[in-house]
Amino acid sequence: TFAEWTVCNVAAIDAKTSADDRLAVLAAARAGGIDAIVLAQSVGMKLDLGDGPSEYALVACDEVHNSTNPKNKAFEWFENEVKPRAHVMLGLTGTPTANYNNELHSLLHLFTHADVGTSKDFAKEFVKPVEKSRSKRADRDARALGAEKRDK
Repeated sequence: TFAEWTVCNVAAIDAKTSADDRLAVLAAARAGGIDAIVLAQSVGMKLDLGDGPSEYALVACDEVHNSTNPKNKAFEWFENEVKPRAHVMLGLTGTPTANYNNELHSLLHLFTHADVGTSKDFAKEFVKPVEKSRSKRADRDARALGAEKRDK
């Protein structure tokens, strides 16, 4: 059998997109002419996504490495403005790995439907065993547990 392909209309908004063009993209999306939107997080935070449709098939955001702190505005924007409107969220970043293991909790919370628990529970279950396994003094059991948690 052949895979089925869905064709959708995609719009991109970046720092060079004029204010009028940004509003036009949201208006076109509201009218059903755009299914997916690609934007830089710093630009997206300046948009009122309420000017667009109540749902997007896909929202792809760049610079998500700036959204790992639940207390910052970028995280709140993703949590409150993007996540409720997007059937699928795609996070893009030029930072290939988290600077701190607990940043992974924030990204998993925002971009998956997985129940990752609280950041404290996540740290206890995953971060601490992985960090302990990387210690020069880690014994065989600690290294095995850390590898198991990393692979999960």
